[in-house]
Amino acid sequence: MPPSRCFFIGGIELPLYRWQPGPHKRMENDRENRDVSAEVLKSKAAKFCAYQERSPAAVERKLLSWGASRAQCQQLIDCLTDEGFVNDRRFAREFALGKFRQQHWGRIRIRSELAGHQIPPDRIDEALALIDQALYIRKLDTLIDKKRMSVTENSMDKALQKTAAYCIQKGYEPALVWERLRGGKSE
Repeated sequence: MPPSRCFFIGGIELPLYRWQPGPHKRMENDRENRDVSAEVLKSKAAKFCAYQERSPAAVERKLLSWGASRAQCQQLIDCLTDEGFVNDRRFAREFALGKFRQQHWGRIRIRSELAGHQIPPDRIDEALALIDQALYIRKLDTLIDKKRMSVTENSMDKALQKTAAYCIQKGYEPALVWERLRGGKSE
């Protein structure tokens, strides 16, 4: 290809070539081109599940991203469930308790997130029942106290609104939040 024009650098004439794209090739990791055996998928999924608790929906998403068909996904999830790698009851319990302890989420947010993981409602109820009510209220009181200290509003009403909005955003029940904010600190 002849140069379209020239330019000079330090007195040297250099040709400037026009770039033209070459033929496009499919990437090797396109789903259609991947031929992944069931044994390889099972091994990868087992490692994926052994690292931390996973919901069946999360395992399915990962298998699909690895190139498995929907039918293969269901077969592999059933196999992993039989072998104890996937258990929605165990996942719901660990998820609920972990999010409550570590991130101070309330029951509403935990329920919503577990529903997003396609956990059945009865399993969600079992998991939420494991949260101790006295500890739940203490955690809410702690959140309220911390937020009150950080809010810099002059108006008491605005400060209460911001504190309530924060606790409700964390997933605590609005009626309980307002009860605790208005001084109902008795358990």
